[in-house]
Amino acid sequence: MVLPKWNYVLGRFEERSTEYNSEFTFAIKGETEYELHKALEVGDVLSAFGQFKDHTTSKFSFNIKGPNNLYLIHVDFRPWINELVLNSNQPGVGWQAEVRPAFPKEKLVGETMFKVSVEVLEGEYRISYNDEEVGKFPQRQNISLASHIILHGGSNGFEWKSAQLPLNRILQEVMIN
Repeated sequence: MVLPKWNYVLGRFEERSTEYNSEFTFAIKGETEYELHKALEVGDVLSAFGQFKDHTTSKFSFNIKGPNNLYLIHVDFRPWINELVLNSNQPGVGWQAEVRPAFPKEKLVGETMFKVSVEVLEGEYRISYNDEEVGKFPQRQNISLASHIILHGGSNGFEWKSAQLPLNRILQEVMIN
């Protein structure tokens, strides 16, 4: 069955026909915060789509934040050192111990769109690049504290293009009917 999927583009909802998957997709304009429309739950997936220009990009990050500058997870791609840095930051405590899985810069293809996803699992997050798992990170704070995402760009032509966030159940029902 084909159900409406709603995109949020330049300040308004737009409907398009596709398989319904209970995600909220929207275009991105610059580096800013994007509010989550529901409390995170196990099984939720948050994704962002970007375009990597070339290997002169210094770094870029996908962040799930809470109140008072709480970073539940900071996913920071650092192509120049072939690493992905995963961390969290708690107000009054600061940045905590990093997890640094290898991430070969060869995975980043110039002028090509890519997808970064953070899946909420029981007690941890799974980080994927183009639907391939590239790391896991423990949940150091309660996922119910998540309130928004922040996407930071890199340099030299790197751009975040769009994002998909989980919808709350009430909004899902409204959009189906």
